[in-house]
Amino acid sequence: MLQSWISVSSWFVFFLFIEKMGARALSVSTIIKSIYIIMMIPIWGFSSATNTLVSNAMGGERQFEVLGIVRKVTGLSFVFIFFIIQVNIFFPEFILSIFTHNAEAIQDATGPLRMISGALLVFSLGGVMFNAVSGTGSTRVSLIIEIITLFVYFAWIISCGTIFPRSVTLLWASELVYMTSMLIFSILYLKYGRWREVKI
Repeated sequence: MLQSWISVSSWFVFFLFIEKMGARALSVSTIIKSIYIIMMIPIWGFSSATNTLVSNAMGGERQFEVLGIVRKVTGLSFVFIFFIIQVNIFFPEFILSIFTHNAEAIQDATGPLRMISGALLVFSLGGVMFNAVSGTGSTRVSLIIEIITLFVYFAWIISCGTIFPRSVTLLWASELVYMTSMLIFSILYLKYGRWREVKI
């Protein structure tokens, strides 16, 4: 519960900085957020499935299956998202025109849309691995990973909001930073952590 609350509260801080950029930046970011959340749905599905499969393996004392499960699901998740984001990268106007017909908003949103496409690709791996960590029963470790990742995330937002106060694209790069941090810490724990000793 605490982990979910911390994660969701990060959006509040993010949009505080967006609001300071003005109405145009806020309008663009609202569109990007809508697209981002829709495209995250498949990743949440893969991540949830990983959590369940890893928990079942751990509960059945089949720890040797966990890394194999993670490899298979991350592969599926990555390939699925890779094909989806091609539309964002090569035909951003088409996607954005579904949400707005304002030519200036479409132009301003193209950079952030491509930025979140990179974040989605990283999240297709990091989200699955992070849920694998939770699935091993290491909920305290997953909370620690979330907190450390959010510190990195907030540091990026504050830095960009201060140094580049008008760059919406760089501010949205915070999602790429967030997802990359989550991926790195999850990999480190799955590779070097003591999750095999956890009893479910």
